[in-house]
Amino acid sequence: GIFCREACASEGLVRAARRPGAQAKRHVARVGRIRGAPGRRGRDEIVRMTMVNPPALRRGDRVAVVAPASPCSREEFDEGLAELRTMGFEAVYDDRIFERDAYVAGSIETRARAFIDAWTDPSVRAVLTARGGYGSAQILPLLSRHTLQATPKLLVGYSDITALLS
Repeated sequence: GIFCREACASEGLVRAARRPGAQAKRHVARVGRIRGAPGRRGRDEIVRMTMVNPPALRRGDRVAVVAPASPCSREEFDEGLAELRTMGFEAVYDDRIFERDAYVAGSIETRARAFIDAWTDPSVRAVLTARGGYGSAQILPLLSRHTLQATPKLLVGYSDITALLS
């Protein structure tokens, strides 16, 4: 099913180890070396990546559900919302989640706009995807890395959604 308890638990939605309301933490990690990187005269180059750990969720937090990939049925969606509410979250969505365009949940522009709206909403602490499937890579050109980095949030999804995690 969609965004079920097992998926939420395995993605680490609620982490008791961090103190509630903590600010996002940024870590710089040495990822590795690129051997003979172009433009570097054959020298090795150290690649560094900044990893952002958003604050953990707690009961009562608002989570937005979006569909950047495949669509889902209303019945499955309602079951998923009920499960999130049972877990203590305030689940929100907008009706664009039910749009369909062939095998995806609406046009590329609609899916991208819904994702950006959920991500930039200051009252939303996490963005959950209704399901995986196909299509999330299509919205990547419409997303601004700077916009996403300005508001660190948890992104929970699986399958095709991994395109959005990078």
